[in-house]
Amino acid sequence: MKILVLALFFSFSSFATRGFTPDGFMITKDLLFERIADVVTTDATETVIHTKTMPDPSAWMVDVSCEARKSDGTKREGFKKGVLVYRDGGAAVIEGNIVNMFTQPGLDYSMTFGVSGNDFQVKVTGAVGDNVTWRCAFCKLKLE
Repeated sequence: MKILVLALFFSFSSFATRGFTPDGFMITKDLLFERIADVVTTDATETVIHTKTMPDPSAWMVDVSCEARKSDGTKREGFKKGVLVYRDGGAAVIEGNIVNMFTQPGLDYSMTFGVSGNDFQVKVTGAVGDNVTWRCAFCKLKLE
């Protein structure tokens, strides 16, 4: 576990000095950082904002950070969550629980993960009557 934490620290440190490429992502050998395009939600309906198809077999440690901002600027919420997801001879599967690393108080909005067939998904939910802009970053560490 300590080795994985150190590896992630050095990878994140390296990433922080380089930033995103103009097309919104950076790839190293086993690590992918990708900025998810801004998405606007207008109600309390769950919306898939990002999908990644998983090869078979594969296992990923996924970390997603999101900021949600109401259009008039009166409300902001933040989320950082992680999960292990794998695919081995069948559909994508979320292993265990989604880990909530950070949630900004407010709880009007939410961010979670899901799977559909071979795809891993990032999902967000706003609130009734709120136009919310979601800005998110996706990080995937391949464990293959």
